[in-house]
Amino acid sequence: MTDRVVATKTILLVEDQRDIREAMRELLELEGYRVLEAVHGRDALTALNWERPALILLDMMMPVMDGARFLEELFKRPELNEIPVVVVSAFHEGALPRRAIGFLQKPCSAVGLLEAVTRWAR
Repeated sequence: MTDRVVATKTILLVEDQRDIREAMRELLELEGYRVLEAVHGRDALTALNWERPALILLDMMMPVMDGARFLEELFKRPELNEIPVVVVSAFHEGALPRRAIGFLQKPCSAVGLLEAVTRWAR
């Protein structure tokens, strides 16, 4: 028996690189989180039509719809404005995009990822 507390929160992971997405998903699921996956911003917006996650982990550089455009579209939907967004990117160009509450530098450590999710998932 493990001492882990079972988390029941859902995380939306928006990441186009399959290996990174799978590694992050596996880690989060091991910690008890339910993970929804999207490979770009348009997929993420579609997922949000059906479910409201506790947190969005968002890559910024993706095909089809990048993170900046996703955030613009997210802002247009007032019912989604309360979902916290943490940017997970290899590039940090100073200030966070409007609407993002946190930043994780890629590659992020397992500890850093879990700390961010614990801190910001509502």
